[in-house]
Amino acid sequence: MRLGVRGRVLMWLVLVVLPSVGVGWFTVEVISARLSERVEVDLENVRRLEAARINDALDDYVDDAMSLASGPHVVDFVGGVSRVRSGAVQGDDAVIGGYDGFDVIDPDAEVPLAELVFALQNKARTTGSEVVELKLVGDDGAMYGRTAGFGWEPYDPTVIDNVLATGDPAFGNAFRSAFGDDRLALVAPITTANGDVVGALVLETRLGPVVDLVVEHEGFGQTSEAHIAQPTAEGDAEFITLLRFERDAAFTKVVPASKGLPINQSLTSPGGQVVRSPDYRAVESILAIETLEATGWGLVVKIDSAEAFAPVAEVRRAVVVAGALTVLLIVVCTVLLLNPLARRVRKLSLAAKQIAAGRYQSSIGDHATDELGELARSIDQLAADLDADIKLRAVAERKLRHQVAHDDLTGIHNRHYATKMIEQLPDTWSVLFLDLDGFKNINDTHGHGVGDEVLQAVAGRLSHAAPEGATVARWGGDEFIMVLAGRNGEEARHIADGVRQRFRSPVVTSVGELGVNCSVGLATAGPELASADDVINQADSAMFAEKPNPREARRPWSSTEREVAAALAEGRIQTWFQPILTAEPDSTDVFGAEALARLRTTDGEIVAAGDFLPAVGDRSLQRELDRHVTRLATETTAQWRIDGLVGPDFQLSVNLGQASLCDPDLVGSIVRQLHDVDLPADTLAVEISEAATELDIDAILELTRAGVAVAIDDVGISNSNFDRLLQIQPRYAKLDRRWLATTHNETLVLDSLTRTCHALDLKMIAEGIETQAQHHLAHAHEVSYVQGFLFGRALRADQFTAGWLTGTPREVTASTGGLGDTD
Repeated sequence: MRLGVRGRVLMWLVLVVLPSVGVGWFTVEVISARLSERVEVDLENVRRLEAARINDALDDYVDDAMSLASGPHVVDFVGGVSRVRSGAVQGDDAVIGGYDGFDVIDPDAEVPLAELVFALQNKARTTGSEVVELKLVGDDGAMYGRTAGFGWEPYDPTVIDNVLATGDPAFGNAFRSAFGDDRLALVAPITTANGDVVGALVLETRLGPVVDLVVEHEGFGQTSEAHIAQPTAEGDAEFITLLRFERDAAFTKVVPASKGLPINQSLTSPGGQVVRSPDYRAVESILAIETLEATGWGLVVKIDSAEAFAPVAEVRRAVVVAGALTVLLIVVCTVLLLNPLARRVRKLSLAAKQIAAGRYQSSIGDHATDELGELARSIDQLAADLDADIKLRAVAERKLRHQVAHDDLTGIHNRHYATKMIEQLPDTWSVLFLDLDGFKNINDTHGHGVGDEVLQAVAGRLSHAAPEGATVARWGGDEFIMVLAGRNGEEARHIADGVRQRFRSPVVTSVGELGVNCSVGLATAGPELASADDVINQADSAMFAEKPNPREARRPWSSTEREVAAALAEGRIQTWFQPILTAEPDSTDVFGAEALARLRTTDGEIVAAGDFLPAVGDRSLQRELDRHVTRLATETTAQWRIDGLVGPDFQLSVNLGQASLCDPDLVGSIVRQLHDVDLPADTLAVEISEAATELDIDAILELTRAGVAVAIDDVGISNSNFDRLLQIQPRYAKLDRRWLATTHNETLVLDSLTRTCHALDLKMIAEGIETQAQHHLAHAHEVSYVQGFLFGRALRADQFTAGWLTGTPREVTASTGGLGDTD
């Protein structure tokens, strides 16, 4: 039988191409197997070396910990406190400390070994140890002392008990501290010379020296990397190092145990193994894994399979290309006598028909240099030009349609679209008209770029607040409307309340959080408002009438207001503290502190509140300033409580201005701030000054019901303050300094004021005391607490801590100086 052209091509493929391809493919598989073995051996070697380095570093940490725990003072003091508390020793044998610079220790104190803890911390620093924070516990697990920054919360709550029971040191979990650095917990037993465990030393050590070198494996390839995970309390795998392709994975990325990925397997592979599996990115990889016995960590050294077998892939491609070229050569040689010109002409004919039918996507692809090739390229170019022109026209039309209906900056609908849409509405519809308060001041202070960010954020809030079927549009400048089809006036008022609620939180911009308020007016179509213009004009008027002070809302900020706004955005508004003491003569017992605002200029000068607050007339800026000062004050007080520097009776006092006292969100804002720092409500006292002529009495009463104390400032200066004593029923009454004069008239007034306060069961605070005579006069009238220059000026938080909570008040106050309580 004679074979045709196709038969000959098939025979040639079978006899020449397929055997050649088979041999090449077999060679590729052999190379792949050998390369796989080599990659696995290299990964295992790297894993062993890295595990050995990490274990050496962990051993050094254990040596440092045991050295600190075996110090004579540690063993003697911890053991002594434990014996006294257990009743094993009494009398003179119960005396602990009092030598080598240590005070005599009170075993019954809440934190008996605070001095020893800080001495150990200093010792760790001077010896070059990686210890950051530490804590001492007794043999019953009770805390005897800890450093101020200690914050480790164990995943395994039994780790300290196990160390106390076995006498062997143990590592806790790694964690990221509140200060942003990564740490590793280590518990070392405190044992006597007889081997008795009398307590434990809990350390927070720097994690970096142990794990940082792991990430250097990124330099050995495009996808190679090494990382470490630790088991969580639930058995999941939590990364404690960054990942090459997820730089923020440390302490933020957790892989559930149910996924069974290599990182999970590494937590249960003490002998180590090599696996092929998808990695944390779901990319097929080769991974060497091992469980580090000392910490239970899982160590992974890996490389993507694609990179590991890239040489094999190159060879495989070469085999495929060679086979394809061979087939092509055979086909070309076989069809030399066929009619290529006929096929080319047929392709030209088909292409012409497709263009005539409006299909421009097909291409002839004839690259010959003869006349047919030139004709084919001309037809291809024509089809491409027609196709590109149609696509550009479609894009331009879509863009034009979008621009006609949408605002370029915010992306929501524009005024033109809203107007056209309103014309097609049914008889029942409502509209909300919104205007931003003080927006010009934001542009003047922070620039139009930040103003654009605010407008975009406002558009987003309105879009989320809009119910289904509503239309949100930018009317112009800082004005927006929300068209509510089919909504009556009652429904529109409910939606407007929701819009106002969304503006109670600040807007996040590139310069920080900015308080943005809006005024909302609404109107509903009806017999009296028949036309769309009438409805919108009515809503506009209602919006303007809602502004608490329309002239204030339109006026530009003063230079002082702009400076305060800039200081808020740049973190230059500080909170200083002036002590409030018990009124007993010669007493330095701190009852609480009054938080006072300070502005730090760009030159470093500190400006007292009395020098800039009176010039801040913008209500939104006043509220933002009050929220900032209150937040800083509550955060500082909460930290003092955590550090054990103040007790639960410590009273923090803050001043609120007129705008905050009339803020509908006053109670919610304060309660949220207290909740965020886990501070009890009765820790805070809000001072109401005589300058606050307008008050939301219901809001103040709701604040007291929430547990927050209220103090009436400057009692006796204004008649309104006497009314407030009865209306608000405050906890504290602050007596102005003028009534502490020794003249007859002032003494009569003081007698009357104190009798009134005693009758109302109010705690009195005498402020502005500068002389001992004033102090004795206040005490004689049974005033509970005192504050003033005689005792101390306002100080920064760190100075207040050193001077009144941990140091000698009189000496520190005299040496630090500072701006006083003249706010």
